[in-house]
Amino acid sequence: MVAALRADSLPDKDVLAGRLRAALAKKQGVLNLPYLFRAADPKINPRLSHMLWAAVLLEDGPAVEQVLAMAHAEAAERSSGGEPADPDTLVTDWLRRLLLLPAGRRTRAILRARIRGCALLRRFQLPECN
Repeated sequence: MVAALRADSLPDKDVLAGRLRAALAKKQGVLNLPYLFRAADPKINPRLSHMLWAAVLLEDGPAVEQVLAMAHAEAAERSSGGEPADPDTLVTDWLRRLLLLPAGRRTRAILRARIRGCALLRRFQLPECN
């Protein structure tokens, strides 16, 4: 997904959908573990940022909702452990980084439109990228 975006193209939706389904299931399993026992390996504990990017690319509203809920759950656990974590700041940063991946304006415009097309993400401030 990241390589395709950096090459200024969109990833294959069927492959991406399968990977997102697997990542959502893995992440849910990881979230069921106590925070201290969670693996840092992204093959075991998928990155929420990449999961959000995939959900945006697929225009999958329910997956976006699930990723946002997971981000809030992780942030709550981190803050209870003394680490400051604001999920909205994290999500804003993830969306900003997504928009910076493609070099071309056309792909960036497609991503921006897909983000704006998701009602749950409209409240996040996006940077102006040319």
